[in-house]
Amino acid sequence: MKRDLFWADIITRVAQNSAMTYGECKRLDIDEFFVLLMNYEHKMKQHGRRTTEHTSENKRARRKAR
Repeated sequence: MKRDLFWADIITRVAQNSAMTYGECKRLDIDEFFVLLMNYEHKMKQHGRRTTEHTSENKRARRKAR
């Protein structure tokens, strides 16, 4: 049951990121799905890095202002 929910959540996230419906995403070939999954993961990592860099820049700016 937990495994099904895990995969349903991943499929939903990949489908939303790819502007597809859940059903379209479920019908994909496994290779096509994993390409979309890797693209989603890459996008999330980029977003996280940008946020981290932005936070570090803010910290540096606050230290200089003191």
